[in-house]
Amino acid sequence: MSKNIAAKIIDSKGDYVLALKGDQGTLHDAVINYITKHMENDFADVTARKHVERVKGHGRKDELICYHLPVPEELVGKENGRTCGPLVL
Repeated sequence: MSKNIAAKIIDSKGDYVLALKGDQGTLHDAVINYITKHMENDFADVTARKHVERVKGHGRKDELICYHLPVPEELVGKENGRTCGPLVL
């Protein structure tokens, strides 16, 4: 998704999910470090929500885990003055 499309979604207050890829340099590294830090202490220093879903299909059972964390202040608007929503992994 291009930055222009993302900007239009944000400006219109729409709901969205944007992927953060490894080729996004320092922002990607900062998010990975933030998540790793909080996972290592079981999210003791941050409010995090956890959703677990167990699914069966194609002869196997899987457990899907999703974490929802606030964006750290040092990342908000880092790229272009815009704010972003929570981190979901």
